[in-house]
Amino acid sequence: MTLFEKVKGWFMNLLPIKDDVFRKFNLQAKDEAQNSLIEEWLAVYQNGGGLAFPAVVCWDLAKKALGELEIRAISGSTEDKDAQNVIDTLLEPNLRGQLEYALALGGVVARPWYDTVKEKVRVGWYTADMIIPSAWDGDKLTGVVLIDQHIAKKNTYLKLESIQPIENGWNIKTKLFKSVGGGLGNEVSLTEVPMWATIDPDVDIENTPTPPFVYMKTPWANNKVLNSPLGSSIYRDAMKAIEELEKAYRALCWEIESGERTVFVDDSMIMVDPNTGDDKMTQLEKKLYRKLSSTTANDLLEPFSPVLRVDELNAAIKTHLAIACMACHLDAGAYIYDQSMQAITATEVTARQQQTYGTLVDIQSKMIEPFIYEYLDAIRVIQNLYDAKDALVDNLELSIDFGDSVLTDEQADRSNAQNEVTVGLRSKVSYLMEYRGMSEAEALKEIERIKEETPVAIDFFGA
Repeated sequence: MTLFEKVKGWFMNLLPIKDDVFRKFNLQAKDEAQNSLIEEWLAVYQNGGGLAFPAVVCWDLAKKALGELEIRAISGSTEDKDAQNVIDTLLEPNLRGQLEYALALGGVVARPWYDTVKEKVRVGWYTADMIIPSAWDGDKLTGVVLIDQHIAKKNTYLKLESIQPIENGWNIKTKLFKSVGGGLGNEVSLTEVPMWATIDPDVDIENTPTPPFVYMKTPWANNKVLNSPLGSSIYRDAMKAIEELEKAYRALCWEIESGERTVFVDDSMIMVDPNTGDDKMTQLEKKLYRKLSSTTANDLLEPFSPVLRVDELNAAIKTHLAIACMACHLDAGAYIYDQSMQAITATEVTARQQQTYGTLVDIQSKMIEPFIYEYLDAIRVIQNLYDAKDALVDNLELSIDFGDSVLTDEQADRSNAQNEVTVGLRSKVSYLMEYRGMSEAEALKEIERIKEETPVAIDFFGA
């Protein structure tokens, strides 16, 4: 049984109910071929074996892409405090985790909604397995059904929210279904679940071209379902390589476990409990000794210490790891399985891993940055619908800085900056502000202190 077959046995998803969902909302099914792909991608992401390669790749790329992200909202020439609050509280705390899910499954949906009790916008996030695509315009997803699940006692509730384009706006229908034994179940009133009781089951949003949801998808073409508006996993082309990688790793673990040092001893040397007939050995002794019946009693103690094939299996793991990395559009050495590797500088990393950083730049510029703008637009739509006092302005400008520490050598940059100060191409104030984290006032004060402590040269000859 393969890794994927094992994982599918553990994985329970909502994909089988999708046909029923389309019938309930009178919709036409879209991208049915993507369903089984999402199931496999999610399965290996959640249970990717001992090395957990899919989860490691998604976690690492999300971390590198967002590690130094700074977003500033500007209205006119000053900071927009309302927009900055939305960014700081609703976007940035969730972005890294959701990016990881999007890389694994091809995309995620952010769905802003208005909390009438707290009088503020909240955002629901939906991974690809909880999204049913229903309409699109070109390569842009314009219609979805979003699935929420709630379990109470023995009942499973599924809230289905259908967001579909209409003339000059959007229609939002919400239905609630209750089941006991699985499946979609029977439709019930939204009031059966208190947290959904106040939802209007049928709402039209008029005179707005911006949909009340945002789909953040991976930036590469979907080569599994051609012409699909849905994204595909970062490891979509590496599934076979991942399975082979796990086989090699399991073989290494078995080699080590089966080759543990053991001493075969004659059964006459093992004390036996007269009442139970069980061997009287501690856990350590049971691990170290193996009973051996001997008719001649010549082999009372015989150590067993086989030669392990660790080097061969390590080489196999490295090979499969390199193949899996390249299939994920990363450099073959993006993840090194080698304890003898020494630490290298960021400059060396940049020189060796051009493919990896090309993929990171795509994720930043073609996936994350467009999503940020669309995310704030969707929130503005919901705020205006409810006449929120802190609604975002239309002329909002954003400063999005991803930083560059992943691509540059900080120590080399610092050394270059020091040389620029020495030759007069950079001020001391600028250096202290950038590399010591000082304000301008603190930097000026520090420079004055340095001047006071610097010894003054005395000219004894009056020259």
